Amino acid sequence: KPCPGGYSGVAVAGNIAVTLQQRVKEKKEVVVCYDRATGAHRWFYAYDAYHKDVMGDGPRSTPTIHDNHVYSIGATGQMVCLTAEGKLVWTHNILDDAKAKNIKWGMAGSPLIVDDLVIANAGIDPEAPAGSCLIAYEQANGKIRWRTGNRKAGYSSPQLAVLGDVQQILLFDGAGLASYDPKTGKELWQFPWVTDFEMNSIQPVVLGNDRVFISSEVQNGGALLRVEAPDNDKAAWTVWLLWDNKKLAARYANPVTDGKSIFGLHNLGGILTCLDAADGSVKWRGEREGPGQLLLVDGRLLVINGDTGELAVLEADAQHHKELMRQPAFEKNDKTWNTPALAGNQLFVRNQIEIVCLKLPRR
Repeated sequence: KPCPGGYSGVAVAGNIAVTLQQRVKEKKEVVVCYDRATGAHRWFYAYDAYHKDVMGDGPRSTPTIHDNHVYSIGATGQMVCLTAEGKLVWTHNILDDAKAKNIKWGMAGSPLIVDDLVIANAGIDPEAPAGSCLIAYEQANGKIRWRTGNRKAGYSSPQLAVLGDVQQILLFDGAGLASYDPKTGKELWQFPWVTDFEMNSIQPVVLGNDRVFISSEVQNGGALLRVEAPDNDKAAWTVWLLWDNKKLAARYANPVTDGKSIFGLHNLGGILTCLDAADGSVKWRGEREGPGQLLLVDGRLLVINGDTGELAVLEADAQHHKELMRQPAFEKNDKTWNTPALAGNQLFVRNQIEIVCLKLPRR
């Protein structure tokens, strides 16, 4: 189906598939809902917002579906809560609420659901930080429950994780990796990771109960951190570097892990790479997949080539690069940077032009 404007992925629940678009003539952002089975339009909700820059126009984040509601954040910070039928419940501009300035390439973080809250990362105004870089809204009415932090926004989303047996919000923001208490917003720990233009874009990769992998641009590469919770002998969290190197610079392609290996797309060419999680050494390198995206499911890597729009399916094998199939996904390709979504055996993929649903073969 035609699906113009933006780098939003697709959120799927029940028989609906939801994404964000930008309609140029009307200068509006649009939350669009498709029928999962047929691709027919079910509804859309449009509002005044427009984002344009050299890296590509339109919204960057993916909507979140929870409890028969859809939450989305556009490139200019407009956050909406809709019913599953597309009716507006409440709306806020997170940049206004945080007294923050938009970042260079637009707001890219998706909303995070935690209990009865929805969490958004707005960042700050560097010249006048307002202590509201991370904001927790009540799902029911949009009322602000808490706000916290004076850190610049990056291009990653708040993420729920458990480390040291403690549930926490991880945020790979413009200053590095930080952790927050979901109930109060209190910062638990942080690790600095400075990049040009605050280009921290991937989701942190959690390995077990105590390790987190981060990666960004070529100058930084990637790093594996160990995180240890306070106990009777120490009053604060401890974070230290296990290893770092430039063998996987993931940029904005989210790496994945099976706990022993880390798979990702390296550098500008998006070279498919497998690292040993224990020491960061390269196990193998595969094809150039461009600035695409990948998923790991049931022992398979699903890789979308960012330049050609092709889908490749590979074995998630730490010893060998073993490709099982490759085929085009789009009739028209243009910057397939959007994160795909897998629901059952249906793979939802989109780019700046189209949205496609592929039925994948089962074993």
